Amino acid sequence: MAQKGTAGTMTAGVTAGATDAQRIAHLEAQLAFQAQRAEAETARADAAEAAALAAAAKANRLYCKVADKGGISVFGLNARFPVTLYRNQWQRIAEYMPTILQFGVDNSDLLSAGKPAKTAAE
Repeated sequence: MAQKGTAGTMTAGVTAGATDAQRIAHLEAQLAFQAQRAEAETARADAAEAAALAAAAKANRLYCKVADKGGISVFGLNARFPVTLYRNQWQRIAEYMPTILQFGVDNSDLLSAGKPAKTAAE
């Protein structure tokens, strides 16, 4: 229990003569305040992450994020949507990459380069 401070008040902010209901109400208010503070800190962290992702997108860089279902989403390859695969799928592509690159070289006359990437100024 909180100790008495000056002028007969409890140091927790409830007077010494407070009823149990008043003490409970005070504790509930403190818990609600702490919960709101935690939510605000989480919102600030989420906003900072979103700002970092937006900055990376504006710089026309590739960046990764864990998708809602646990996949790896790579942003920046196309204008709107990420490429999302699960970790084992990315590993298979990584192992197959030399074949993909050689295929690109062997068929370069048939392949399109796609749309040019937008620059940060655009």
